[in-house]
Amino acid sequence: MLHALAVTMFRDLLPAPEVPRPERFSLRPYGESSFSALVALQNRTAEEASMWTDSDLRERLEDPALDPRGLFLGTDRHGPAGYCWISMDGTESEVVHFGIDQRAAGSGLSASLVARGLQWAEIQGARTAVVRLHEDDERAARIFRRLGFLITRD
Repeated sequence: MLHALAVTMFRDLLPAPEVPRPERFSLRPYGESSFSALVALQNRTAEEASMWTDSDLRERLEDPALDPRGLFLGTDRHGPAGYCWISMDGTESEVVHFGIDQRAAGSGLSASLVARGLQWAEIQGARTAVVRLHEDDERAARIFRRLGFLITRD
């Protein structure tokens, strides 16, 4: 278990990681037709204090710091099962929103989605990537370590 109040993980992006996509999932950029499904997915995967309303997602989509082109979904025949949203600030990228439905846990979708987002960030000119995690989110920390992130403590 991680014992800091917050954990920041960092990696260089050259090159961005490559992770195979699990066969039962497809990865795609966010599209407006996924709006309601993304709100529902966020609310299934987030702590109660982090749940989104339609207005919350609309605000995020309109926030200049959160380019919707950096939002990727992992879907299966039931709809979105995971998402990863990358923001850009010059040559630094950040994984700002990330969630995986329980039905995709352990499938490899998490790493595949983050890798796809980081590949997009590299194309946009990012040279580094960061993610900030809750202190007790060891499962997420394992995923990011697998992708080459190193822990630094806030």
